Amino acid sequence: MHFDAAIPQQNTHSFSAIIMAGGRSSRMGQDKALLQLHGKTMLQHTCDVAIAAGCHKVLISRNAAGYIQDEVANRGPLAGIAAALKQANSEFCLVLPVDMPSLQPADLRPLLNGESCYFKNFTLPCVLPNTLQVQDYLAQVVHDPFLHGRALSIEQLLQWLQARSLTTANPAHFANTNDFATWQCVSKTIPTQRTQQVRHE
Repeated sequence: MHFDAAIPQQNTHSFSAIIMAGGRSSRMGQDKALLQLHGKTMLQHTCDVAIAAGCHKVLISRNAAGYIQDEVANRGPLAGIAAALKQANSEFCLVLPVDMPSLQPADLRPLLNGESCYFKNFTLPCVLPNTLQVQDYLAQVVHDPFLHGRALSIEQLLQWLQARSLTTANPAHFANTNDFATWQCVSKTIPTQRTQQVRHE
């Protein structure tokens, strides 16, 4: 499943967003993607933030019918990224988790500069080049039989890419909400935001 922006974005490079919404949410006790924030699910909220930041398409990695599913099970987030990159038609992909309710479009725009990058102390969100070299690398590690079900990390991918580390002025906006108590505390502090709605194609 993917969403397209209602209007074209003015950017030298083309960016798609990959929303990582396939986690088990075991500590949360319910699906993080379906939590409600100001009348929208976290999945919709994250899509809207990505589009408002400057992405022209949103692809959703989620192991459920109608979404982009992992080709190999139990390989962690890299399997989701590998599957989504194949469906992206942009030069770069902004990879976002679905559990950062404080994240704002302005927080993401420094990443949309046409290079592999991430913010210091946070592996997500990050920007990856959508090249055959990257797709081949991910295919190799995801399908490697010697991993025996082990998951490689996004941090390892960023190291392989020699991605640039940036500094953010708002590190608190990148906090994950992994349990319901944290979610309740953080979500109450977030004002209603008017972000551009995206349409489903």
